[in-house]
Amino acid sequence: MADEPTEMYKLMSIGDSGVGKSWLLIRWKDPKVKFSKSNQAMPTIGVDFKIRHLDIDGRKVKVQVWDTAGQERYKTITASYYRQCQGVLLVYDVTNRESFDNIRNWMTQISLHAGNDVNKILIGNKCDLTQERVVSYEEGEYLAREYKIPFIETSALSNINVEEAIFQLASAVKARMDAKKGGVQGEFVYELIICCCCCFCCGVRQYFEFVYCPYLVNLSYLSIYLSIYLSISSRQFSFE
Repeated sequence: MADEPTEMYKLMSIGDSGVGKSWLLIRWKDPKVKFSKSNQAMPTIGVDFKIRHLDIDGRKVKVQVWDTAGQERYKTITASYYRQCQGVLLVYDVTNRESFDNIRNWMTQISLHAGNDVNKILIGNKCDLTQERVVSYEEGEYLAREYKIPFIETSALSNINVEEAIFQLASAVKARMDAKKGGVQGEFVYELIICCCCCFCCGVRQYFEFVYCPYLVNLSYLSIYLSIYLSISSRQFSFE
């Protein structure tokens, strides 16, 4: 069919057991699903996955997200999936300090098995549980800055930022894949997009106290950022 996606991006969700990875993907697959605080998700055994078709910058793509088990005994199984994925969602529970501290261990696993070029996003889940929170928004933001990756807080129960988190990662993967197709020039444009978007998001966060921009690599802003960049460049060289 003409409207069928011609590209598929493979994403992977990792993090400690119990942080809500499975519920995030259930919510992403079906935004209308009914959750309650009494629901108890069965731990994922090995891997599971969800698929959706997304429209990214006017192009329909198939996004496949693998839900991996967080238990130590399954790490040898899930390690093989790192090499196949193009983007990783690193998920921790804002009510569980240990799950946040273990993000560094999960980053090490990515470096060992997936390489440093894979796109990543840090996700603080269960942000609706304000009374039980032990990891602040600022701590998550600081850790994301340390690793130079986007950060967003979500709640599968309250349907907060679930769609935005996965859309943001899929958009970053698409931008990187497009850059590879475009060669050196494409790589330059991709780096420019990331640089400008990061600066824009940091500025908004600092001066207006907005949350982290969920569309970090939205290519619809590319013309604006290119215009700014070229304007600055022309002024710089005019002083020679």
